[in-house]
Amino acid sequence: METIPLIKLTEQIKINQIPNFIEKITEQINENNTIYIQDIHGIQKNKPNICLYQRLSRDYNLWIDNGPRNLGDTVDTFMSGANTITIRESLFRKLNINDIKDITENQIFINIDLEKPTNTFFPNIDGKTIFEKRETIENNPKYNDVLKQQTKNTPLYIYENNPQNLTFWKKYNTQGIITNLDNIKEFKQK
Repeated sequence: METIPLIKLTEQIKINQIPNFIEKITEQINENNTIYIQDIHGIQKNKPNICLYQRLSRDYNLWIDNGPRNLGDTVDTFMSGANTITIRESLFRKLNINDIKDITENQIFINIDLEKPTNTFFPNIDGKTIFEKRETIENNPKYNDVLKQQTKNTPLYIYENNPQNLTFWKKYNTQGIITNLDNIKEFKQK
C-alpha cells in the first residue's frame, strides 16, 4: 500500500512564511515524493493557499484537497501545481467529472461523505478518499454499508494514524494510506 504524508493547512500561509514551511517538510520527506495537502482554510473559507502550492510543486508531487467549488477552482488548483485533486461533492454544486477530464489528464478523487452519501456514479474518477476514523465506521453499520458500496470498484485512499488499523481497511479496496507527516516513518516501517 502506498503511504502519503498529509500536511493540514488551517490558515493562509503568507509568502514570507513559505521558506520556513518548506524547510520543515524537507527535513521529514524527500523531494519528488507525493504530499497530500488538506487545505482546511480553502475548504472552509474558499481561500486556498495557491502561492504555497506553486512553490511546493517545484520539489514535490502535490495531491491537493482544497474544496474546489466549480470548474474554475479546479483549473486554478491544477495550474498551481497539483498532480491530483480531491473534490468534495457537497461543495461542488454542479459536478461534472467529464468537464474536468476534458481540461486535464491529472487524477481526480472524490471524498466520501458518510453523512450524505451519494448514489452518483463517477466513471471517470481515479478513486475516492475518506477521512473518518475506523471506530466511526465499525460502530455504525450504515457507514460500513455506505463505504462498501462507494468503494466496490473504486480505489480508496484512507486517512489513518495507527498502523495497527491497516488490516481493517483492506476490505474496502484500499490502495493507499494518507497519514500525518509526523507518522510517516511509522507507516514506512510496516
